[in-house]
Amino acid sequence: MPFIERLTNETTPKRVYAYLKLVDEKTMRKEEVVNYLQPKFVDNTSFIANKVYSFVNNAQLISESSDGNIKLDIDRKEIATMKAFRKIIAKRVFQHEDYMFSRFTSWYLMRGEKVFEENAEALEIAFNQELNADRTLPNEYNKTNITGWRTWAAFLGFGYIHNKVLIPNTAVRLHDLLIDANIPKDKSMPLKQFMDWLHLAAPELDGGKINEVNQGDSPYTKQTLSLGLSSGLRALHDQGLLELKYVSDAIDTWYLQKASHDITDKVSEITIRGVEI
Repeated sequence: MPFIERLTNETTPKRVYAYLKLVDEKTMRKEEVVNYLQPKFVDNTSFIANKVYSFVNNAQLISESSDGNIKLDIDRKEIATMKAFRKIIAKRVFQHEDYMFSRFTSWYLMRGEKVFEENAEALEIAFNQELNADRTLPNEYNKTNITGWRTWAAFLGFGYIHNKVLIPNTAVRLHDLLIDANIPKDKSMPLKQFMDWLHLAAPELDGGKINEVNQGDSPYTKQTLSLGLSSGLRALHDQGLLELKYVSDAIDTWYLQKASHDITDKVSEITIRGVEI
């Protein structure tokens, strides 16, 4: 599995990426890699490095060969850059609708502005009450896990951390998806057509398979986009990667969260530009 259920603060994206790059660059045993990441003269316990090892091993990103050497279990091109690494992790994680990380991500994005007032402890209580009430106790998410989730969620493109709050904005996630998307470029299409594609490409986002069953006490109604998706679409509109438009006599109208922007709320059409930014 690409994510252990219990994320902690030690297994950050940068540390995981550094581990994989070391393994890719040089043939080493586990102890050697650990010593590179956390030399004994710095910390004789190697606590963090061992946590990272457990993470990449459980995530099936590396394996140990019969001679004791560590080897990559993914294509090296998938860690050629941090961007490539981000995309492959997201692809692996959101293929699985029952992963706690996937469920919590969808749930968080559908909470709206409530998240601005909720710390990790409040999120823990709300998530477990709304989505884990009928599950066994070991499946509960705690505030330590949520802090680890927040770091990875920001890295994967779901928002920006400010004052220990993940501000929902899916611009980076959308951008990663659109670069490789088999979707009409430079041609206007109904927003519904775009959303039908997005439901399959990103099941954790609005209307996707994971999202639909993990909304909890969401304030959003049908065809009203979440704060994170609304902000992400507006950001890409401003960057010129796509264009949002509302036609007054459109049959099908969707609603972004209201904002002081050229696109106030109503949208009926979208044009994906064929230029990578």
